[in-house]
Amino acid sequence: IHGSAPRIADMNKANPSGLLLAAVQMLVHINQKDVAEKVQNAWLKTIEDGVHTYDIFKEDVSKQRVGTDAFADAVIE
Repeated sequence: IHGSAPRIADMNKANPSGLLLAAVQMLVHINQKDVAEKVQNAWLKTIEDGVHTYDIFKEDVSKQRVGTDAFADAVIE
């Protein structure tokens, strides 16, 4: 999915994965590979744990539908 998604602006629905993975690439570029690996692994664990935003939520796979803030919090935990 590409674009600014104005229809979900200010609704706490946006999936922050693109921003997180762009940050991972930036960290690799500036030779902070250890930090990049931690961020990427935390993101992967969140996805694997079934914590999903509305755009990737699937009833038979996902465990929890969350908004942008809760997804970011889950990655940070």
